[in-house]
Amino acid sequence: MNRYFRILLLMLIFPGAVLAAEWSSEVGFESRFFADTGSQEQSKTHPSLWFEAEYFKDWNKGRDSFTFSPFLVYDVRDDERTHWDIGELVWIHVGDSWELRTGVHTVFWGVVETQHQVDIINQTDLVMNVDEEDKLGQPMINLSVDQSWGTLDLYLMSFFRDRTFPGEEGRFRGPFIVDTDNPRFESSNERKQIDAAIRWHQYFGDFDIAISHFSGTDRTPSFEVQGEMVGSVFVPNGMLTPVYYVVDQTGLELQYIYEGWAFKLEAISNSGSGYGERYGAQTGGFEFTQTGIFESRIDLGWIVEYSHDSRDKQAPPRVLEHDLAIATRWILNDVDATEMLVGVVADDQTSDLVFFLEGSRRIGEYWKVFVEGRIYNAGSAPDSKLWYLEDDDFLKVELVRYF
Repeated sequence: MNRYFRILLLMLIFPGAVLAAEWSSEVGFESRFFADTGSQEQSKTHPSLWFEAEYFKDWNKGRDSFTFSPFLVYDVRDDERTHWDIGELVWIHVGDSWELRTGVHTVFWGVVETQHQVDIINQTDLVMNVDEEDKLGQPMINLSVDQSWGTLDLYLMSFFRDRTFPGEEGRFRGPFIVDTDNPRFESSNERKQIDAAIRWHQYFGDFDIAISHFSGTDRTPSFEVQGEMVGSVFVPNGMLTPVYYVVDQTGLELQYIYEGWAFKLEAISNSGSGYGERYGAQTGGFEFTQTGIFESRIDLGWIVEYSHDSRDKQAPPRVLEHDLAIATRWILNDVDATEMLVGVVADDQTSDLVFFLEGSRRIGEYWKVFVEGRIYNAGSAPDSKLWYLEDDDFLKVELVRYF
């Protein structure tokens, strides 16, 4: 993080440039309420407070711009969840048919709802949300070329970001603590490994396709159990060492829109990531939206997706390797922008079930409330992926104020 402090210092030295720009911010209070005490006696209530801001400045008739987006969260229970980060600290220069982004940036790849197979540029900020959709900013240089044959993005990245994990008092962690202070890297360059990626994206009418390739340190670690040998018996010490392997991953994104239907597919081929051999993974399905049901303003969407991973039981616990997801999305189209997503993910081999709920609604002009919940039903042992989450059923309520 020291490199970020140096940049912040420069901004304080030249306050005139900061004052001439646009600032926006938001602050949120959230509390997660768990149905049971954690398996390691963690608390049933986990309140936290977070702050996020965005600074934007453009010049040169809009051909150059600078964006700075810091983020800070304080968690009452979990010291590992209390942290700060920078999602954007990027200069963008726009040419006639190209853009150059330099700095810390957040990139999202993917089209499906339940598991983003291809999304590999930014590291997951796992302490923020168990759904793995919160990301850490990634230092990079990104050249984007826009032509009639499509958009081509080239990426060079370094200063690898370690994944965040819950601490001793955190939830969603099971009986072991991840030793984030002592990770192991396959590359001798460790965090200074140069990663590269390329992605081509094009529309053909209602058909959307993207092909990508990433070569570098995988954002998803494997784990080694720490411990010592006592005689001929290995005795674990309750800690896990995250191990980050160098991988090559090729990805495919497809989406086809037909009237109220959206058919989607994400697929990857990965060189191994500690698995020992190349594996493939896919998530595909459809979303069907009915607009104005019962002659009202309400839109009703139906989502069905299936995920498969060729590693099967050797896939990491959070990975959906043979799971069916069914969900419904309600959009009320009212003045308060009320939305709700409810669904279930089911493993057809272990009978693992995850019921989920996500919703949001504006309150006046400057406030918004979010709700999120999950119920975990572990299936048959010893193959269940959810055994360590059975005590982590929760409901989260979040109130956000925009400035």
